[in-house]
Amino acid sequence: MTRDELSDTIAITIKEYVGHDNNNGPGLKLSINPVSLFVSVITQDEMLSDIENSNEAVEDAAAAERPESEEATDYQVEQNPDIYPVDRLLKMSATGFYDVDMDAVRKIAAKYC
Repeated sequence: MTRDELSDTIAITIKEYVGHDNNNGPGLKLSINPVSLFVSVITQDEMLSDIENSNEAVEDAAAAERPESEEATDYQVEQNPDIYPVDRLLKMSATGFYDVDMDAVRKIAAKYC
């Protein structure tokens, strides 16, 4: 995936939430899987649940104490998403509506591509 493609994917994903009263609450997070580059917007509760699930998977693999489990632990850690506050990726337009701040989005995409 190119940097421009990732930037577009991030912008489209955020735009799906901006302006939808039921989804535009505080605490929305942009989640990016650094391996697959899967992009989603999640709530604070979903983020905390994902962290808990990831920690459980790492603990389970570590408890097994086998070479395969070490690989599973490494794989799980690599898959942990990077999280960014959505409100820092928005800017107020001249018409008074929120729009995606493409400069901020491009900076994030540059970390991956």
